[in-house]
Amino acid sequence: MKAKGKIILELSVAYAVLALIVYFTPGWVVYGHSTAEKMLLTLVPYLLMLCWVGCVIGVTHQPLWPTLGVSNRSFTRQIGVGLVFFLLLSVIFIVAPLLLGVDRTQLLSFKARSLGILIFYVIYDWVLVGLGEELIFRGYFYERLKKLTDSGVWTVFLSAILFGLFHFPLHQNWLQVGMTTLLGVLFGLVRWRIRGGSTLATGIAHGLYDSLLQILSYLLL
Repeated sequence: MKAKGKIILELSVAYAVLALIVYFTPGWVVYGHSTAEKMLLTLVPYLLMLCWVGCVIGVTHQPLWPTLGVSNRSFTRQIGVGLVFFLLLSVIFIVAPLLLGVDRTQLLSFKARSLGILIFYVIYDWVLVGLGEELIFRGYFYERLKKLTDSGVWTVFLSAILFGLFHFPLHQNWLQVGMTTLLGVLFGLVRWRIRGGSTLATGIAHGLYDSLLQILSYLLL
């Protein structure tokens, strides 16, 4: 119980700091005087969050890469899992709703003002948002919750809830938080049940999914 109590305290502090970062830092973008400065300030929240999680892992003496869900086994399979999962997500959550007439303004992201800004956000969404969130939620939180609960089901469920609530300060409404939580469940199931479902695989799927939303937003909005 003492060991599990330490994990609960660790996760609580880690998540609280992440929530503060995601709540306060996005507003820093307004202090940028040029597009380049605004782009650099856009990177700050996820860089801070990744550094924070890395510090937590170091202070608690956990192995870095295993705790982040990173594996060196069969990179080809991990990439393949990520690509297949991305295609499934795209069909279920983007293509099908659009074909069924769902309001595209509710489904898509914001429209980039120029092609250069679009390219920036595509790379940003893939590398920092997609892969970064996977390292944090399907990596760090998933692995620590697995030690805490000794249950794959609870690990998937709890990490998905943390993932969904994490997006509430990002101006998502409760319906969007619910959808994000559902996506978190699916990402967690890939980590739990699919061989090769590392955070590299889920990061590829997550990053490509977010990037596709940016591209479609640019083209359709």
